[in-house]
Amino acid sequence: MLTDNICDLNLENFQAVVLDSSQEKLVAVEFWADAVEGGMALQEPLARIAADYPDDLIVARVDCQTQQEIAGQFGIQSLPTVVLVKESQPVGGIAGVQPEQAVRDEFAKHLPSVFDKKQAQAKALFTEANYADAVVICQEALAFEPENAEAKKMLAEAYIHTGNLSDVESLLETIGIVDQDAYYKSLLAQLE
Repeated sequence: MLTDNICDLNLENFQAVVLDSSQEKLVAVEFWADAVEGGMALQEPLARIAADYPDDLIVARVDCQTQQEIAGQFGIQSLPTVVLVKESQPVGGIAGVQPEQAVRDEFAKHLPSVFDKKQAQAKALFTEANYADAVVICQEALAFEPENAEAKKMLAEAYIHTGNLSDVESLLETIGIVDQDAYYKSLLAQLE
């Protein structure tokens, strides 16, 4: 194990890492070889992405010089190559040396957005009645999607619970008529 969510893949741990873990997380199987020019070029970008998604991603590294059987099972033609696996099935991938943003863009198709993670954190804080921390997380979520009406309503509710009523009114005024649902109306009622 290299870190909590980066490991070296071999035949002994293949079942546990790729097949079992991919039921819960995205598994990026990275095929590399130091004998191939550029064969290790994706290791640093993948390590940074893995650090950004410690709970949602596993990077499983395959040294094609010592693990030829695994590379053969995946039909690897060039190095470096990354195969993304979800629920035991390949769902995407990258072949060849790519800029980090291109790698991130491919991963983003299969990983939860930072906004979604912040929203989930805020909801958990609401269930614990931890509204002060919920305010901070809701503000962080809104920074990623400033026009998201649901995020605005959650922040407004957190403000109500923390007694920050002056910000509630101005925040609710920014919510368009299309998004003025029952949740919105309940917030207005609480404000009054």
